[in-house]
Amino acid sequence: MPLTTLSPMLCVTDLEHSLAFYCDRLGFNVTNDFVVGNVRTWANIERDGVSLMLTQHGVSQEPAAAIGHADLILYFHADDVLTLAQELRGNGVEVVGPRVTGYQMKEIALEDPNGYRLWFGQDTDEPPTSDS
Repeated sequence: MPLTTLSPMLCVTDLEHSLAFYCDRLGFNVTNDFVVGNVRTWANIERDGVSLMLTQHGVSQEPAAAIGHADLILYFHADDVLTLAQELRGNGVEVVGPRVTGYQMKEIALEDPNGYRLWFGQDTDEPPTSDS
């Protein structure tokens, strides 16, 4: 199963301040965001074909106190996360999910031996699962 892209997701202490830095100073543009109430909690930014996600620390889908590298999530886009999950489980990897998020992604998650969190997602029109 081929992977299609890698989009690093960085947890930040002040999302709006970080967006101002990346957009105003580094030339990125916000291409998508997710708002809870009146607060933007996540944003995808791009420049020259490079994509980066920023999420407000403590409000991402994972607990802020996760063991390991809680401030870094490597997010891979895949064509079929269900097939990928089956493949990974067949290789003895502990996979969480799938789940469908409120931001229209079907996702699975795992942790590597060093504590880095890896999420794999694909676009979907399915309704969110209760844990998203």
